[in-house]
Amino acid sequence: MMEIHYGSLMPDINTNKKKRGIQSDRRTQTFRSVIYSLFKSRRKTPRRDEEKALPFYTDVYERRVIWLATAIIVLCLIDSMLTLRIINNGGSEVNPFMQHLLDIGTHAFIIGKLLITGAGLLVAVLHINFHFLNMVPMRRVLTVLFGFYVLLIIYELILLSF
Repeated sequence: MMEIHYGSLMPDINTNKKKRGIQSDRRTQTFRSVIYSLFKSRRKTPRRDEEKALPFYTDVYERRVIWLATAIIVLCLIDSMLTLRIINNGGSEVNPFMQHLLDIGTHAFIIGKLLITGAGLLVAVLHINFHFLNMVPMRRVLTVLFGFYVLLIIYELILLSF
C-alpha cells in the first residue's frame, strides 16, 4: 500500500517505486530518451484499435518515404544549379522571392531554396500518415512532388539545349 503524506493529496510515488524495485523515473532522462529513440524507434502503427482509423504520427518511416524525400532534396539542388546556368545564359528567375535571394548572391539562392524545400519536406514526412486538405494522402503528395521536380529538370535541360 502507498503512503500518503499529510498536506498532500498525492500518494508518495517513491514508496511505490521502492516496492516495485524501480531505481529512477525514466521520464526525467529526456536527452537519453531522445538519443535512444533515434536508434531504437518502435512506433510504426497506432497502439490502440480505435486509433487505427485516424491519422497518426510515427517514429519509424518507410524506406520509400525516406528515399522520396532524399530524392526531392537532390532534385531541388540540381534544379537550383540548372536555374543558375539558365540565368547565366540570359534567362531570368520568375519567382520574386527567389529573385530576391538571387540578388543577395548565389549562395543565398541555393541555401534558401534548399531550406524552403527541406522545411516543407520535413512537415510532409512528419505528417505522412495524414491527408493533405483531408483528401489526398501525403504519400501521394510526395510522389507528385517528385514527378514535378523530374519534369522541371527535363524542362530546364531542354532550355539549356537551345
